[in-house]
Amino acid sequence: MSPNARNAHNQNGDHTLGEKLGLIANLLGLLATKDMNDGDKIGTLEAAGFRNVEIARLLGKKRTIVDVVLSQRRARERKKKRRK
Repeated sequence: MSPNARNAHNQNGDHTLGEKLGLIANLLGLLATKDMNDGDKIGTLEAAGFRNVEIARLLGKKRTIVDVVLSQRRARERKKKRRK
């Protein structure tokens, strides 16, 4: 969610519908990955459609860490496919 969208409240100071949906999506992502290690959390959140920057924010990681983990996971998958 962009900083502008995050701060875009209606006139009453309430969250906009888009903000509420974003919060729900974040909560569901965190609940779905609750008992996973960080690498699996990152992979699952990516598969669910979260962008790298969103994953990093949700998990309290730097984006570069998320980028590296996903890159390594993709490399392992390519290597597995070549072995078959």
